Amino acid sequence: MRERFQLRQLLEPEALRLAGDRIDLDAIGRLLEQERRRDPAAHSGPDWTQLDRVLMESCIFQAPNAHLVDLIRQNQMPLAAASRALTKLGLPEDEIAVSEYLMLFDLIAGRAIDAAATYWRNHLAALAEKNLARLKIVAVVKDALIGVSYLTPLPN
Repeated sequence: MRERFQLRQLLEPEALRLAGDRIDLDAIGRLLEQERRRDPAAHSGPDWTQLDRVLMESCIFQAPNAHLVDLIRQNQMPLAAASRALTKLGLPEDEIAVSEYLMLFDLIAGRAIDAAATYWRNHLAALAEKNLARLKIVAVVKDALIGVSYLTPLPN
């Protein structure tokens, strides 16, 4: 898991830089405008997975290097599966992630792509630590609490 996040830290910020002028600034602008209009008391805002999808489709996957984009997509699959599994086990989602994505989108909308790439690399480093901590929690949960056979130890 740690190595996959290290790959993300290497590949995604560089893809963001390469995408530069190809980034769909209209999509980013619409998302930011929607968020500014949203009533903070309403809990109907986007979740981090929706924002991640917009980031990938409108920015990172716009990089002109198709092989780089394919590597990023391939690396995402096991990370997404692990995150879904941990959430299904009852571990909480990252509450801060939405505001971090919005900060990233503000940088991108302002065409501060280098700053956005640096911000994204730092975000991914913190995200790696959070996800590794989530995995450690699962490692110490008692067997009876888990309730799924694939996480139950085999008899000796």
